[in-house]
Amino acid sequence: MLWKEVKNHPMNYNHYYTETIAERRRERQEANLAQCIEDAKKVEQLPFPHDVDNAARETINTHDVVQNYFDSHDSDMEDYSCEEALDCLFAIYKVSRYP
Repeated sequence: MLWKEVKNHPMNYNHYYTETIAERRRERQEANLAQCIEDAKKVEQLPFPHDVDNAARETINTHDVVQNYFDSHDSDMEDYSCEEALDCLFAIYKVSRYP
């Protein structure tokens, strides 16, 4: 009986597993988006008439944010596979710790 279990693929019907994987992906995407926003920021010093304590105007080019976000994926298949496997590993251990 044990040998049959070892040969089968692991199965999990617990919704926390998929939620944990989705949450980890979202966290990576959120960090990536935040970096894209930072990269698209432009700071412009205001000229003399409006210069109150060295005031500056900050603008964000939304086109650059979107372009940077969609161009920022890692095309290294090994990195992608390792991240996915790690997400699954953390998720299955979280599920097994808190059934």
